[in-house]
Amino acid sequence: MQQRQWGGFHGKGGSPKQLFGHLSNHPDLSSNWTVNQRYGNPHFTDTGVVTPEEIELAHRFLTLEKPTNLIAYSRGGSILCQTLNQHPDTPIGQVIFLAAAWARFWG
Repeated sequence: MQQRQWGGFHGKGGSPKQLFGHLSNHPDLSSNWTVNQRYGNPHFTDTGVVTPEEIELAHRFLTLEKPTNLIAYSRGGSILCQTLNQHPDTPIGQVIFLAAAWARFWG
């Protein structure tokens, strides 16, 4: 199985397509990821505070997909930080934070 090169955690009100849709229509980038499907990226809720379910979804994604590069945009930065705080053994490659809002949405 080939390792995934890119993954992304979107911001509040966004979607996986928000991060990657303009680059490619390939499902690896722009569709919603599920555990049984090797495409897409996690689709998080539109709430302000990061939920335990989102942290678990992020952890599952990082553990199963192991992307070499991860973009954490806005609220996605908070989700990533909280996931790594609660699951310090989570495999993580290079992270690119874009306008990360980790303090604003700490739950």
